[in-house]
Amino acid sequence: MSTFSSKKGSTLPLLFVALLAILGWPNASKAISDPNTDLLVRYAELANLPAWSALLHADEFEFHIKDPHFLLSLPNASLAKELKSTIEAFSLPVVTNKTHPICRFPARFLWLSSQLGWQRRDFPHVDCHEFTQYLQKAPADGIKLVFASENVLLASSMMGHAFLKREGHDENGKLLEHSASYFTLLDTLNLPKLAYKIFVSGMPGLFALNPYQAQKTRYLIDEKRNIWEYALNITEAEKQLIHAHIWELKGVQSQYFFTSYNCATFTYYLLALAKPAMMVEKSKWISPLDVVKESFRVGLISQSELIPSKRWEIKMLNDQMTQDLSKQVRLSVLERKPMEFSKSYTSEQRQFALKLYRTFVAYLGENGELNTVDASTLQSNIALMNDGPNETLPIDVSAYKSPTKTPSDSQIAIATGKAQSQSFLEFRYLTASH
Repeated sequence: MSTFSSKKGSTLPLLFVALLAILGWPNASKAISDPNTDLLVRYAELANLPAWSALLHADEFEFHIKDPHFLLSLPNASLAKELKSTIEAFSLPVVTNKTHPICRFPARFLWLSSQLGWQRRDFPHVDCHEFTQYLQKAPADGIKLVFASENVLLASSMMGHAFLKREGHDENGKLLEHSASYFTLLDTLNLPKLAYKIFVSGMPGLFALNPYQAQKTRYLIDEKRNIWEYALNITEAEKQLIHAHIWELKGVQSQYFFTSYNCATFTYYLLALAKPAMMVEKSKWISPLDVVKESFRVGLISQSELIPSKRWEIKMLNDQMTQDLSKQVRLSVLERKPMEFSKSYTSEQRQFALKLYRTFVAYLGENGELNTVDASTLQSNIALMNDGPNETLPIDVSAYKSPTKTPSDSQIAIATGKAQSQSFLEFRYLTASH
């Protein structure tokens, strides 16, 4: 059995020790007469820490993942039982051709080691070859929270999508970017049946590790959705913990529920490993937008970058311009002619017009509405138009309708009014504003 370090000086009530004995903790019954019960006290404390709940994707007595390959204490799982089962599993002997628990749960091992002062030499020597390959092929020198804006035309995307992006360089110096996201596939157009599945019975949840560029292209070009990337204010140890936990979720079976366990909930648990206080404030219902707003509130976000879809960027630019100027820009693009700027135009107007011209050209290219000749003509026009120093100044659109400043999806309102000479008091609760 491995040796664990523990703090000195704490005591444990006899009733609680007896409860631990019933749960099967090693030496729990002996601890009733043993004044040195610090280790059992520490175990009990760990089982109730928010970070342990985040590692198990659990809310108090509810486990959102009930796969026996993920929960070792099934069928009667609890936070305390799972901690006990995990600690015992780490000391099991190595069995050939079978993944050892240390390799299967590297994040749990990292976290418990940091909490209990474990030394790696106190445990069986195992070669976690697959986990090592994962670290090499999907490095995480940096981790970002990503929010893809809503698409109200798609039922599965009407609330937006939240996931994590990992980026790092391989041994050859090549930059690799991968996304870690959770979703489900809608398998029916029968609305009553679909409602029953996503709210009551659940649907098979899918955890995916994909090249980020492919996902980015799908959102920006295919679905015309904006992407916000948020750099996270986390330590190296927190980064390693999140990265290792993503590995633990590989191949795990779970049920996707629209209200209780979705892409937002999944991502929320990952982020809570760095900011366990998020578990204390966690709501029953979490939307992708809530993940962004809560991360911002607890100081998890260090900086943000907006990557707008061309269609959205065109709309944003139109909002900054007069209708006549916007119309003139569009006609110039459609007629394949350079934009002629009147001397009455200010430097800012020229800047917005040139930006709209470029964006509209790119939008037509994305939609396959430009042939090679037209594309070459329009690019030449852009070069001719960009004849002043002010036209190359960047336009900051990152604060335009930022998710951190958007009203929450869940809203409560109280209103008073009068109808047909009678006063009334109205109470409204909106679970999801979309």
